[in-house]
Amino acid sequence: MKKLLIFLILLPLVAKSQDEKIKGELRFGRKWSAEREAYLGKKFIIEEILGEEQLNYYSKFQIEPLLASKTTELSTIYYNSNEKNKEGLLFGFYGRFWESETSGESFSGHSFKNLDTKQALGLIYKIDGILRNEASYIDNYKDVNNIYFNYEDMLFLIYRKNDSILKIRIFWNGYDVEWEYNSFYRTKKKFEKALQKK
Repeated sequence: MKKLLIFLILLPLVAKSQDEKIKGELRFGRKWSAEREAYLGKKFIIEEILGEEQLNYYSKFQIEPLLASKTTELSTIYYNSNEKNKEGLLFGFYGRFWESETSGESFSGHSFKNLDTKQALGLIYKIDGILRNEASYIDNYKDVNNIYFNYEDMLFLIYRKNDSILKIRIFWNGYDVEWEYNSFYRTKKKFEKALQKK
């Protein structure tokens, strides 16, 4: 009788795990890391940004993982290929996302969003300008005053939480991730420094 009861309790858990869909490079039971994101980011950069090389040819490119958020939901990678004349910032999104158009269910997975250098600088300077120009508005009523804007196909929400931590949320492709204030500024500085190196 005990075995039957345990079986009935565990059956929904087993059935649900069998029902999970796999999107991208899904990694159940693993903590996401910047190293893993860089590893997967290289393939994305080759296939989606630089393009594969013809037989008997090769190309060189550089990447520099800039930062992963503390929540490990978002990472940023600088890339540069002088040969292909391509450079930019790759956002790595990881976590739960919604498939509202089809099933309305949530799944775990990862995706990448590419911004070339001009787009990346435009986004970084837009966020930086809002944070500087609207600091008193954001600070005035914590968790009440919000600022949002669209950039490319991403939606950004900026606000200050009750515990006085500034939040930058990014909604993209079903993902809802946080880019912490400190992570944003460190990404900004590292990206600008990487651009100066080349």
